[in-house]
Amino acid sequence: MFRTTNTALAGLLALVAGTTSQAQIVGNPSRTAPPQSDGVDSDHHFPADMPPLHLIPPAPMPAFDGVPGFDPTAPSSVTIVDAETGTIVDLPATFSLPPSGLGGSTYPGADGNVMDYFDRGLGTMVDVDERTFPARANCKVAMRFTTTTGGSAWYLCSGTMIDAETVLIAAHCVYNREANIMAFATEVFVFPGWDGNGNIFPGSPSAGTFEHYGYGRGTVFSAGTNYVNSGDWDADMAMIRLTRAVGSLTGWYSYAWDGPCDQIQTFTYHNFSFPAEGCGTPGLHTGSDMKYWYGTVDNCPGNQLQIETTPGCFTALWGGQSGSGLYFIQNGNRHIHGVASTSNRSTVGNYCKMWAGFADTVDDFIAASRGTTFDLQALDCNFAPASIPAGESTTTANFLAVNATNADPGMATYTLRTYLSTNSDITAADTLLRTESFSWDFAPMGTIRVTMNSTTIPEDTPPGNYFLGVILDVGTDLSPANNDTDEWDAVPITVTIPIPNNDACSPGFNLPFGTALVGTNAAATNDGSTTCGGTTTTHADVWYRFTAPYDGTYILEALEGGTLLDTVVSVHSACPGTGANTVACDDDSGVGNLSRLTFAGVAGTTYVVRVGGYNGTTGTFSLLATLAPPANDNCAAASTIGLGTVTGTNRAATNDGATNCGDGSSTSARDVWYAFTPTCTNYYTFDTEGSDLGDTLLSIHSGCPGTALNTVACDDDSGTGFQSYLQAQLNGGTTYYVRVSGYGGTTGEFVLNVDDLTSNNLCSRVPPVYTNTPTLFSTCNATPSTVNTEPLCRFGTDNTIGPDIWFRYTALCDGTATAAVCGASYDSTMVIYNSQCPGTLGSVRIACSDDRCGDDASITWTVSEGASYLIRIGGATNGLITSRGSGILNVTTNCTCPWTFDDCYADYNNDQGIDGDDVIAFFGDWDANLGCADVNRDGGVDGDDVIAFFTAWDNGGVGFQGC
Repeated sequence: MFRTTNTALAGLLALVAGTTSQAQIVGNPSRTAPPQSDGVDSDHHFPADMPPLHLIPPAPMPAFDGVPGFDPTAPSSVTIVDAETGTIVDLPATFSLPPSGLGGSTYPGADGNVMDYFDRGLGTMVDVDERTFPARANCKVAMRFTTTTGGSAWYLCSGTMIDAETVLIAAHCVYNREANIMAFATEVFVFPGWDGNGNIFPGSPSAGTFEHYGYGRGTVFSAGTNYVNSGDWDADMAMIRLTRAVGSLTGWYSYAWDGPCDQIQTFTYHNFSFPAEGCGTPGLHTGSDMKYWYGTVDNCPGNQLQIETTPGCFTALWGGQSGSGLYFIQNGNRHIHGVASTSNRSTVGNYCKMWAGFADTVDDFIAASRGTTFDLQALDCNFAPASIPAGESTTTANFLAVNATNADPGMATYTLRTYLSTNSDITAADTLLRTESFSWDFAPMGTIRVTMNSTTIPEDTPPGNYFLGVILDVGTDLSPANNDTDEWDAVPITVTIPIPNNDACSPGFNLPFGTALVGTNAAATNDGSTTCGGTTTTHADVWYRFTAPYDGTYILEALEGGTLLDTVVSVHSACPGTGANTVACDDDSGVGNLSRLTFAGVAGTTYVVRVGGYNGTTGTFSLLATLAPPANDNCAAASTIGLGTVTGTNRAATNDGATNCGDGSSTSARDVWYAFTPTCTNYYTFDTEGSDLGDTLLSIHSGCPGTALNTVACDDDSGTGFQSYLQAQLNGGTTYYVRVSGYGGTTGEFVLNVDDLTSNNLCSRVPPVYTNTPTLFSTCNATPSTVNTEPLCRFGTDNTIGPDIWFRYTALCDGTATAAVCGASYDSTMVIYNSQCPGTLGSVRIACSDDRCGDDASITWTVSEGASYLIRIGGATNGLITSRGSGILNVTTNCTCPWTFDDCYADYNNDQGIDGDDVIAFFGDWDANLGCADVNRDGGVDGDDVIAFFTAWDNGGVGFQGC
């Protein structure tokens, strides 16, 4: 077909397709637009007053009153009506077409199925298979008209798909000229490939199926104006625009117009239709069976294709066949040349021939139906099997994605969701089963059969009848009205009770962790054995697979409430489960004769669980897999630890302690316990760095049960992130209880690191020591330094320094300082260095001491303000004996500061009063950077000292040292 699109015509069609104005009557004022639609939505629900489809009468044919006149020089124009808005537009007759021609092309449908023809002629109609092309592209059409009194009148016709959303039909099917109507249809329902199954009406049992392709709804029509105005059946041709692209499933025909009669009589014509009028022999016209005949045209009166018939139900043209397409085949395409219009029901049947003026509107009507805005439709879902036990999955899952538009969106990704519904109206409020996506480059009018992943029916789905369907995500298709597979496009399924298909050891069901599973061994056979509960082989057993989520001890327990009252439960390492691969087994350790067992599980390992009925008993049971509390769940069962790292968990732990920081008093904190006995008195550190348990709470207690009152030390978040870190001075030989819990009831695996403060065992890791501040030390876990001799010193019998620790002292002022460890618990030694470690460049040994106070060390040396000195405390080796122990280091000085560390530094000038003179005295030393101004004793004179001084001064010294 070669012609130029009539831009004015296309504009008028677009106007009708998009207008929202009230009815505009053009031409014959006796015509009326239908009342505006009652708002039936795009889910295609039937009006409540629709009769059963098989009981709707055929549309009245135009009165057969001889040969109609037809003036080819003044062909009928075309009228367009939109029933949703009440708009009517007359399109002008055009002459852009040649006297005859072909338009469009045949499309065989989504599956491309094409059938053979029968050997009967137009003399007799025969039944056909409606499911194959080209038969399925022909439709049963139900029209609803509004009467002049406001009621509904329903009629039936036949029609033919000529595009995905366009049906060719007779004008008298969409415009009713009866006196009580005289109007266009309010709406039509089109059933392609209808086979008569089910009495289609609102609420009918088959309302979700509509074999074989569902249906489409239409409210926009075109019709020959001469028929609308005067009943001229030379213009008895019309089109319907649908809201569902059913033609993409069924296929469609092309069309032909005009042509000389001598050529027409050489064609073989074919026709599919639904005869429904009483034909003198009741029951032969069911209105449900599709009939087919073919042959040649005998005459061409007016604008008609006329066939000569004989009286009979299947040898003449009858009501119900109105609008059915008469087509010929050329070059592989099926071209509709006319539609059934009228007959005398015996000897003559007339088909209105398509004329150039009508053909001139077809492509534009189709183009307006398609539109240029991309709109993806979801059609024809397929799921199998039709009956699915709850908990099982589909084996087939697909749907047809249709771009029934002239838009070319290019390659894109589209999201879809599968739902389970109690009815055929699939919505987002139904049960979401799966979300997935697909990518495709849709061509204009392109389709793709999308294969989806298998979909599992939830195990808790009650048995019954359901529908499965999909919804395209509005984020990937912006026209949501047709994104769901409703009605026929949804798939009816039956969900049955969960069948215990775990009768055999493999594959078995999955046993969840922490959630009771209800099962049954009814009708089960025996295919396993174990090491308890007797050796009988009559145990009816079922099988489960359990994958341990964590390392730990697991409890498998048959709970009360089932009808199986005597269970035998066992855990195996493999299938088939036997006595040889039994990991654990129990008969009657639970309530009554029910089973309860424990076994050690390794994270990620899958175990086989067997549930049998003792001595062949059967029934329902409830099986629960839980994690047993850790062995150190209670303080009384605390695990013994020493220095180093241990791993643990508080999963499944209970709460039996409290502390005095974080949420330590919360009874929801799941805590575990460790017992730690230091070998000597020292400072020790405890932390949970490296834990999977994201928020830990750590405390040390002097006894069990651990409480807030006997808390020795506690920490919540002093470590990295929300990990814990604490430091405590613990007495050698005393047992302490370490509590690890998760803040706010959190659980998980953790790491507990225990260390002592022998970090100053190395000269490179030196803590500070301050004047007049006794400092506890211990060498019980220390080791000798690399440089462990001082040639000019003598300690006991030699110059070797035993296991040592280090401190750094910074002088506050010029003078002398004394460092002493008198009263230590062992034979101590001491060496004073400048600020450099021995063995390094610039290191100077200042003094050494062994037995200055008893067998302990004490050294007095000259110091300079601001200078740092290293204090090394070790033990006399005395040959082969290495001395270790603990003590107190005291550093004193004879240099003069206005205040001393025994005094209140808020009273900086030491005049027994806290006033402005102390501020002047403090800032005098602070500005001069004198060591006396280091009131916070951190080894430097800086802004922190100002803050410390004024904090004490503002409070009048209350709560501060010496005040």
